[in-house]
Amino acid sequence: MNSIITMSLLGLVLLFANGCSEEVVEQPAVARPVKLLLVGNGTGGAGAIEYPGKVEAAQNSEMAFEVSGKIIEFPVDEGQRVEQGTVLARLDPRDFENSAAAARAEMERAKAFRDRVLQAAKSEAVSRQEVTDAEARYRKAVAEAAIGNKAEDDSVLRATFSGVVAKKVVADFANVQAKQVVLILQDDSYLEIEINFPERDLRYITPGLSVEERTKRMNPEIIVTAFPERRFSASLKSMATTADPVTRTFSATFRFANPDDITIRPGMTAKVVITPSPDSAAGALNQPLRVPADAVIADDTDQAYVWRLDVASMTVDRVAVKMGELSGSDVEVLEGLDDGDTIAISGVYQLQQGMKVRRFGDEAASSGK
Repeated sequence: MNSIITMSLLGLVLLFANGCSEEVVEQPAVARPVKLLLVGNGTGGAGAIEYPGKVEAAQNSEMAFEVSGKIIEFPVDEGQRVEQGTVLARLDPRDFENSAAAARAEMERAKAFRDRVLQAAKSEAVSRQEVTDAEARYRKAVAEAAIGNKAEDDSVLRATFSGVVAKKVVADFANVQAKQVVLILQDDSYLEIEINFPERDLRYITPGLSVEERTKRMNPEIIVTAFPERRFSASLKSMATTADPVTRTFSATFRFANPDDITIRPGMTAKVVITPSPDSAAGALNQPLRVPADAVIADDTDQAYVWRLDVASMTVDRVAVKMGELSGSDVEVLEGLDDGDTIAISGVYQLQQGMKVRRFGDEAASSGK
């Protein structure tokens, strides 16, 4: 009996040993997806600088009646596109119509009276003062008739430009006062974004240039947060010449066309990317390289570092850097990187020395594909 048990155990050991002797196939490491950034522009010049902001409509109008009354017609809906001159709302017109009619009637009476006085003046049957009074009465009646006609016209609210009804502020059939906002109309054919330049970044703005020339030298582009893969060409619309007394920054507004294939709405977050041209004031200063501040990590000794990509092996290498000043959402890199280096800018806290990575969005599952 013992021999049978012994033989059975020996068979199991041999079977296990044979199984363990089979070669274990090592699985290739899965490359971690990360967002990558080319530092600088690959030519030794200054890199792009990003400034956060919020998308706004190129034209935003708070529509209101010039007169008080009760809304009897509110035929538009929020989000509806309207053309210039479209009726947006109507007030009850009866009081305005009656007042205008009475003013026109008074104007006719004043005119008839003035004509009789002028006729009488030809035969010197009336004094010069009576002629003057008749003329004054008529002019006053004409003015009051014009006021009455305008009030009648003002009981109808029309779109002053083509755009989108962004918001209806009051309810249907509401009683409203003159100048009270009824709805908000936005022209979204073009969109704008306002940013703030720190004082030190004014070197990007060559003095004495036109807005068009400044646009050319700044090369501005818009990236909307909801569509990070798209860049939209922009133009400088205006820039303040006086700093904000609190933030000490200079506001600038950039304009870009609203694309037809995606939906961008006022209120969305975005950023302006400025890449100074070589002939700009910034291009002549041998600017430090800049990277997103979020891409920089500090170790236990407060040494700042970034993850630089080895393009040949698609692995990352920890590189110590010396940081300069913040500008917008970027930070200067004074030492440690060269123009043309590529660094990781997402998932940086999960990376390790020599880890294989792939560009975010690349469908390849591993470095072996």
